[in-house]
Amino acid sequence: MSHAVFVPFAAWGHVRPLLHLVVQLVTLHPQLKATILLCPTVAPRVHKELASANLSHTRNTTDGASALGRVQLVEVQVKDAGTNEPGKPKDLVADMAADAIAYAEAISGYLAALFGEGAPGAPILGDKFKDIKPNMVIFDMFQSFVLAVVHQLSEQSGGKIGKIPVFAFVPSGPTSMIHHLAKEEYGGFIGPISRKVEEAVAEGQDPMPMIAAILGKAPVLAMFAMFQTFWSPYLTGTIGTAVEEMETEAKLFFEQHLGKPWLFVGIQYPENF
Repeated sequence: MSHAVFVPFAAWGHVRPLLHLVVQLVTLHPQLKATILLCPTVAPRVHKELASANLSHTRNTTDGASALGRVQLVEVQVKDAGTNEPGKPKDLVADMAADAIAYAEAISGYLAALFGEGAPGAPILGDKFKDIKPNMVIFDMFQSFVLAVVHQLSEQSGGKIGKIPVFAFVPSGPTSMIHHLAKEEYGGFIGPISRKVEEAVAEGQDPMPMIAAILGKAPVLAMFAMFQTFWSPYLTGTIGTAVEEMETEAKLFFEQHLGKPWLFVGIQYPENF
């Protein structure tokens, strides 16, 4: 029996393909249990999607059990981390940073609880799979902090958890990811930013204004953190929603360049999309 934990990004264009991947996996693999850690803002749409006619087959029972019966949805409760004071203009970068930190801290507690490593005050999940500890974690490419959280939990468990395979989920193919993640000499556009950040830090400067000026405010933290994550030795591999026959060369370059496998899972959307 296997138990995989999925951590989607709180944007429907990212949540939906990962959700459909979960549905396909539990449908094809009767021994698989799946836990999805959801941001409350997308939870209603997830429930609506799972109740749709497109997925009616997953609710059919065989021997008293259905595929969706092996999926549990957990809403992650995140405290409001807004940094804006009443009457003052919004600071988008500061708010994004605060929200990312708050969400990462919340996810840490939920993952620890799932692995049975929860400290006093950790969230009570009502975990229906509590007797089957997770043996795999799949996180959205923009939830890069998950990799560090799982690695830390594994290190602190004293060997009880063991080395957990951790995969990044990308709702695209390897071609676009090469554009983002390739090193500077291969034309990757985040590579030069990473180098400049390291130089700024070495000189005791705050690199955030420079990153914001290059990337624009919205994707600052997520894009830079994503670059660091994909080059991490703790990342097992990447799962992408594309077709191998269309991007074979890009897959081979990605795997050789980053030293990790790229797994194609095909287009992950409902038939009527």
